[in-house]
Amino acid sequence: MARKKGDKTNPFLSGLYNIKSRRSRSIYAIKGMAVSSDGEIMNDCFTGRVNEKHVETSDFIKIFPPAWKEFKTLSARGKMILFYLLSELDYKDYVSFNISKAKEFTGYTSDTGIYLGISELKKRGIIASHYRNGYYWINPTYFYKGNRTKLI
Repeated sequence: MARKKGDKTNPFLSGLYNIKSRRSRSIYAIKGMAVSSDGEIMNDCFTGRVNEKHVETSDFIKIFPPAWKEFKTLSARGKMILFYLLSELDYKDYVSFNISKAKEFTGYTSDTGIYLGISELKKRGIIASHYRNGYYWINPTYFYKGNRTKLI
């Protein structure tokens, strides 16, 4: 039996037409020399450069390569809790945790399963205890929402 060939173009691209984006501009002022139209060299002038690019505005979370090895060894419970935490992640290096929301998200009925998943994520270095109750630090070498360089 002949194998059916795949599409020549990505069949999922049609979903990209609804992506919202905005223009992002960066303006740089550079101190230096300039030459006037009549050939005169002028010192201590400022010139400018504008960089413009399109930036996607929909929510997304970056998952970095070191995470894949760790994620694939998580138990089903650990993965469910991780997915819940990722769903709650904002543009910070910590995440808010609510046991009721976690139970609703995961479908677990007992607190024990939730806390065992949290314990596993902590042992693996994916999350850490925050100084405030109800929050956990996330490991930005594994995942992050936004620009990690702002943390530094």
